[in-house]
Amino acid sequence: MPFQDQNLPDQSVDKLLENQKNLYEILRYSKDISYKIDLTSSSYVYISNSVEEILGWPLNKFLEDGRSFSKTIFHPDDLDQMESIIEFTRTNLNNFSRSSELEIRLRHKDGGYRWFLDRFAFIIDQNDSCYMIGSLIDITERKQVEFSLIESEERFRNLIDQAPFDIQIYDTKGYLQIVNKNFQVFWGIDPENAIGRFNLLKEPLFDRLALLPYIQEAFNGNYTQIPDFKLEPGMFNNNNKEIHWLRTIVFPIKNDQNLMQNIVVIHQDITAYKKSLQIIQENQRKYNDLFNNSRDAIILHEISGKIIEANQSALNLFGYTREELLSFVTDDLHPTDKKILQKNLTNEFLSGSRGLYEIIMQRKNGETFESNVTASIISLDGEKFIQAIIRDISEQKRRDSEQLRSQKIESIALLAGGIAHDFNNILVGILGNVNYMQLEDDVSNEMLDSLRDIEKATLRATDLTKQLLTFSKGGAPLKKTHDILSIIEESLSFVMRGSKSKCVVEKNSEIPVVEVDAGQMNQVFNNLLINANQAMIDGGTILISLEVIELVNSVDVPLADGNYIHISIKDQGEGISLDTQQHIFEPYFTTKKKGNGLGLATCYSIIKRHGGYITFESQMAIGTTFHIYLPISEKEIRNNLKKSALKQEFQGKVIIMDDDPMILKILSKILTKFGLSVDIAYDGEELLRKYANSIKNNEKYRLVIMDLTIPGGIGGKETISELKKIDPDVIAIVSSGYSNDPILANYKKYGFSQVLNKPYTIDSIKHVLSEFL
Repeated sequence: MPFQDQNLPDQSVDKLLENQKNLYEILRYSKDISYKIDLTSSSYVYISNSVEEILGWPLNKFLEDGRSFSKTIFHPDDLDQMESIIEFTRTNLNNFSRSSELEIRLRHKDGGYRWFLDRFAFIIDQNDSCYMIGSLIDITERKQVEFSLIESEERFRNLIDQAPFDIQIYDTKGYLQIVNKNFQVFWGIDPENAIGRFNLLKEPLFDRLALLPYIQEAFNGNYTQIPDFKLEPGMFNNNNKEIHWLRTIVFPIKNDQNLMQNIVVIHQDITAYKKSLQIIQENQRKYNDLFNNSRDAIILHEISGKIIEANQSALNLFGYTREELLSFVTDDLHPTDKKILQKNLTNEFLSGSRGLYEIIMQRKNGETFESNVTASIISLDGEKFIQAIIRDISEQKRRDSEQLRSQKIESIALLAGGIAHDFNNILVGILGNVNYMQLEDDVSNEMLDSLRDIEKATLRATDLTKQLLTFSKGGAPLKKTHDILSIIEESLSFVMRGSKSKCVVEKNSEIPVVEVDAGQMNQVFNNLLINANQAMIDGGTILISLEVIELVNSVDVPLADGNYIHISIKDQGEGISLDTQQHIFEPYFTTKKKGNGLGLATCYSIIKRHGGYITFESQMAIGTTFHIYLPISEKEIRNNLKKSALKQEFQGKVIIMDDDPMILKILSKILTKFGLSVDIAYDGEELLRKYANSIKNNEKYRLVIMDLTIPGGIGGKETISELKKIDPDVIAIVSSGYSNDPILANYKKYGFSQVLNKPYTIDSIKHVLSEFL
């Protein structure tokens, strides 16, 4: 179909057909999209085949339903504009522009939009029908370039506007071309009054400040760093009421041919920096004062470990001169932990955080000590270093270890005391019945031997309960004034009998007396001497030394100031390993196949309850030395009156109070065997009632034996105070296997006359009875 309007001249049909054929050939192979639209019906009369290649839509979509399909492929923002143009053309056929062009977006079949330059015209044929003919040229790539340029320019403008500097760009003649927003802030000048007018090379201010030579260097093609300069109030900016410091760089921008195109000037206001620098310098002075006067050792070193500074406390702590210490790396101060510490310090350096470590340090004399090291990153003159604050915590660790050891022992006290109490009650029944059978006249010699063996075994079990009692408050020492050397010699005669080893006792002066529980101190020396003897399998010498010392502000011995006896027990055994040393005083810890782990724990508890201190030192293949410190007593030893031979027969009436029927039964049988009349009570209420009746009936009990603890009832402690009200002269014997109060150690303070410890033997019963009956 020819594109012909009413103004075309007549042509021959052949010529027209030939032209039409040529036109179709052109349209067929064109990369553009040609179209013809009937404006009356808004339908496509023609559209070239290239639409399928360029937009992916088939021709029939346009030719069959072009009007509705246009709404599908046109971008919404462009559709309204195109429809407005078409509508205007319909209503103004005689007053429209015959040709025009418009940039539009059409949707590809894949969903994306492509840009086209639509060059179109409106024609009217001989039938007065109006058509729109045009050509769509794909300009998508060009638009993308345009958008990129716009975006790049916007990014550039945003970049320089958001920069916290004054950025100025000049041409090669020195005239200002571009500025950012900070230009007016810095100089108080409207950019419109400066761009194209202000010349950098002719500014008098820069000449007065002697800055032009530096600026000229940039115009010569060199990067230039201008020395920091100061602007007094009113210089160049009338709004400036304070001194301002500027830091400026000037550099050229060159093209690909290395030809200079522009000069860039960047001013940075460093006034705040200068003020901060003053503060930093003042803080540095204060830091130096703290550094030099700190009681903690402070060392500065590089990340490599090279020491660059150390304060006087560090010199004192390690024993080096300053010159010696500054020649070291930190590994020289902690040779055992260097790998771990260096790794941690590297991590701290990289993360910028602070770390706290426990490190074994070494002094110049080779002595090692435990330390807390606080490591942090500090900056000096723009460089980063590690500051290590070192504190000797050897004494603190020793105190912590001592406290932990005490807590471990205390934690088992309640359990140990309860076991000892129950076990002692059982032993009373066993031992009491054995002793009672021994009193019978018709017992054969063979039976007596068996009974003695049972008695010995029971008494050995009693030793175990004594050790358990040491952990409980019921094991409080029954202190009396003693010669400690006599107690040691008694233990020696017991332990060293038949031993391969020998023992030497040394003292450098007369040894004062001490207030101790002789039985408990025997346990201490027995345990230590047995351990020392067993440590020397092939025999050796045990050296016991005694001396009087005065402690004043002692660091190694955590005791109050005063005079003490220092006792050391040294063996020549194999020594104690470091791993074992950490647990040596812990309850139930043992390295012996047949040990119960209570020996040294018992020693520790006993010495502590005597107001003393026990510690040790050991070296493998050399031996072990235990050190004991006991406070000296100002009292004198009271000579006990020699007791006559124990009585075998007694007279009178006594009463026993205990909650255990077995104990009441066997003790009643034994006392009856001794010739006494025995009455019993299960608690304090029954005892008080019977005692009051005995006085009323003029048959007062000559002696009372009462258990200290009565579960669920009134025990000995409560009963004795009431009993004293009834009879101030009452003779009351307290008996217990365990107590939560130190009554057994201070029985007279509570009104008791004597103590009968469980489990008791016939001789211990006779001993008490002989004293009062």
